[in-house]
Amino acid sequence: MSEIAHINSSHIASSSYDPAEKTLTITFRDGRSYAYHGMSASEHQAFMQAPSAGQHFRRHIRGKYPHTKI
Repeated sequence: MSEIAHINSSHIASSSYDPAEKTLTITFRDGRSYAYHGMSASEHQAFMQAPSAGQHFRRHIRGKYPHTKI
């Protein structure tokens, strides 16, 4: 699993990505954490490089990947 990256976002606190499992874990500022499954490395990279992590999450991740609350 990659290191935890702190995100400069009003809604997202941090994220980490496991390339072997193709899983992105996001921790929101309210303390909730979710694992998003089946995410490609290129999609993770796009999320990390997006000008707005929150907007990218809403447009490209939420509702598009199966997820588990952790």
